[in-house]
Amino acid sequence: MRNLGILVLGLVLFTVSGYGQNLTKVRIGNAAEWAGTIAIVIHQGALFTVEQDGVLYRTDLSNGRWRAIGKPEFGGTDYLFSAANRLISLEGGSLYNINPETGAWQMLGGPGEWANTETVNSFGTNIYTIESDGTLYETNATTGRYRAFPGNYKGTLGILAAEGLLWTVEAGGNIWRVKTSDGSWELLPVSVPNSIARTNNGRILYLIDEAGALHRLDGQAGTKQVLGSPIFGNTAWMGFLGQDLIILEKDGSLYRVRVN
Repeated sequence: MRNLGILVLGLVLFTVSGYGQNLTKVRIGNAAEWAGTIAIVIHQGALFTVEQDGVLYRTDLSNGRWRAIGKPEFGGTDYLFSAANRLISLEGGSLYNINPETGAWQMLGGPGEWANTETVNSFGTNIYTIESDGTLYETNATTGRYRAFPGNYKGTLGILAAEGLLWTVEAGGNIWRVKTSDGSWELLPVSVPNSIARTNNGRILYLIDEAGALHRLDGQAGTKQVLGSPIFGNTAWMGFLGQDLIILEKDGSLYRVRVN
């Protein structure tokens, strides 16, 4: 249950430097205000989260103001993501379209068809999932139709997606670039072992390693740069909006970090 206290509108700033780049963490809202979050995504410029009590929230990232949406019936959500201009959830192996204004939902595809999913992401109209046997799938978010890619992606921690390309990030640090047109893949010449959070802005990838260092990778050229100091070790989730990383820390505090 959310604390309905007064929102702190002042900015809490943390500035760090290193490797020629200064980074500033700006806290959004109150400390630990998003504690209990079990699923999270940026959709149409706003942050959507589900908490343990099953409530779906929409947060305005410009000021941290939030509101509950619909009924508290999302407690079983495994993932939230955005595809085909829709807010979509994966729950118990089934996909659901969610109305972001009312919380009304409708099943997409058949029940339980994505039951073995271990990681998920989306781009445009497509949803990308890797199942426990290592199979990578592309699902059309409008029709529910899917296709499998060649190869095996077992051991993947996360998927990043952009126009025509995917990147799969393994626990050992290997990053594979995959063409969505034919499923062909290529190993990038750089790696980030044991990353704890991953996001991208087009073909620029951002990964945080277990020591808290933030890495920026060119997903096309295969080059890598470490940004700032290693202060991101408490990150639970990371997304991208505009010019900023949006970071949710393990204590439920939300931050904006300008990287462009």
